[in-house]
Amino acid sequence: MEDFATASTNWIDLGDRSHPNLKLVDKLKRKLTYDGHKNDLKELEQAHFGRGRSFDNILRRVREKEKMSKGDRSHPNLVRLDKLMKNVTYDGWRDDFRKAEHKHLHHPFIFDSVLKEIERKQKISIGDRSDEELKVLDSLSLSYPGWKRDWQEAFRGYIRGHTLDSLPIIFCINEKQRMHNGDRSHPRLVALDSLQLSYPGWEEDAKKYEKRHTCSQLGFAFLGETEARKEIEILKGKQKSYCYGVDDLSWMASDQRTIVNAQWTFHGWKKAVQKVREMTIPGFDFGDTLEHFQVRQMLHDDDYSHHPLLIALSSMKLSYPNWEEDFGRTKSELNRTSSFFWKDTLERNIQGMRKKQTVYDGYVRSLKKESKSKPKSKSKPKSKSMSKQKDEEETGLKECVVCWVARRTHVFVPCGHMCACKPCSDQMMERRKICPTCNQPSTMAIEVFVP
Repeated sequence: MEDFATASTNWIDLGDRSHPNLKLVDKLKRKLTYDGHKNDLKELEQAHFGRGRSFDNILRRVREKEKMSKGDRSHPNLVRLDKLMKNVTYDGWRDDFRKAEHKHLHHPFIFDSVLKEIERKQKISIGDRSDEELKVLDSLSLSYPGWKRDWQEAFRGYIRGHTLDSLPIIFCINEKQRMHNGDRSHPRLVALDSLQLSYPGWEEDAKKYEKRHTCSQLGFAFLGETEARKEIEILKGKQKSYCYGVDDLSWMASDQRTIVNAQWTFHGWKKAVQKVREMTIPGFDFGDTLEHFQVRQMLHDDDYSHHPLLIALSSMKLSYPNWEEDFGRTKSELNRTSSFFWKDTLERNIQGMRKKQTVYDGYVRSLKKESKSKPKSKSKPKSKSMSKQKDEEETGLKECVVCWVARRTHVFVPCGHMCACKPCSDQMMERRKICPTCNQPSTMAIEVFVP
């Protein structure tokens, strides 16, 4: 078993690699030559097991890197980039060139904005400010506090390739100037000014509303019309609660109210509930968010029996090296992941662990087959050690089903499976309290002594 223990550190390379993704990785190992391809292939392999970026995205990047390393720049993005760079002279263009290549490889969906950034930098470097959007920025007459910072932020957005129509930048700046001049005629401000607020903290809430109205981050926290009406209803509800002692949640969606009113005990629930309470996105479906809260509570209560994904998670029979780390990370990510993506992340992690187990099972089968194929030595008188080995096989004292290295020494109670060594049984009882063979709850693991 020493060979087994030594080789087990490389079990992913030596296990069942019949999956098309792993076959492709193995094929690429023989073909790729560019610097850093080994690290990229590790990332690609990890993506197959559910970690990191999508497998297809990394594969596209790997193939394109190999082409570029051989001088092949026939991709349409690179053709456009090379053509543009022939006429570029501004300071720092080399850094932007490398940045464009990086975006082509890693974030191709924003490659066009990088090209536009290079074009605009070149024009400005030679004094050309004829672009219509730049003319609009140059024509603004501003005096409100902080206008220079806002103008520079808008200018940087223009340089980065954004269009003024993509974000409400001009409205934000002009509205701040109008408010500075005393003009509060916008309907959103009229609605705010019509409220008679007196509850503790209303001034801060009103300032937050005004900041969102003027999109203090130039569009990233913009207050739309439907959202504004909800915000006004929230302020009214707070005032009603203050005056009559009633928590008015009538403006909330049904599932949103359920989340706010329910009794949660999982770690971080207060912050999570407050975030949901403050959400005013028009038409947002809180169904997935409510389900996420319920699953987090089930995890906290160690209840794996009421949700299909938790049932799938707990029913897996895992024995590959360090599976406990993957299991723990999956639970941890379930608590950290956004309510928008929690289900996809959990499904991907479950599939990744199943794929690892498939590879490991193949590795174990190959070792057993290799062991059986070794030529047997000539028969000799049975020694005490051989008799002991035979007795162990007859009584089931084989390798631990968790590490597959040490001998089985412990029985799990109450199921009665004798399937793990002392270190592994200690870990199982400390972390999950289940039998690694049948996944049933265990109260203890008892060492068995065989004469």
